Amino acid sequence: DIRTNTTALFSSSSKSPAIKFRSDGLTKRLFTTVMKSWANCARAYHRSGEMAHVLLEHMREVSKYDNSLKPDTVCYGIVLDAHAKQCNFEAAQTAESLLNDMLNCNIGVQP
Repeated sequence: DIRTNTTALFSSSSKSPAIKFRSDGLTKRLFTTVMKSWANCARAYHRSGEMAHVLLEHMREVSKYDNSLKPDTVCYGIVLDAHAKQCNFEAAQTAESLLNDMLNCNIGVQP
C-alpha cells in the first residue's frame, strides 16, 4: 500500500529519500488524499509534515514522465498545512522555504 511505500521511502534517508515506487495507477487525487491524511494527523505524529513533503517530492519527480501528476497549488497548500500543524520551528522553516520557492517561481506553481 502507499503508506508502506511512503514509510519505506522516508526511512531510506533522513533528508533526501530515494524514489522506490513507480507512478503506475497513481493519480493526483490519490496523492492529495494521502497528503491530506498526513496533514490531518500532524499533531499526533511528529513526522507527518515530512511524510506529506516526501509525497510532494515524489509527485514532482514522476511528473517529469507523467504530466498529469504535476503538483498544483492545492498539493503545495496541503503540505504547507501539514508543516504548520506540527507547531515546531523546523517545520515552520520548511514551510517558509516551500512558500518562498512558490513565490520565486522555482517550482512552476504560484500561491
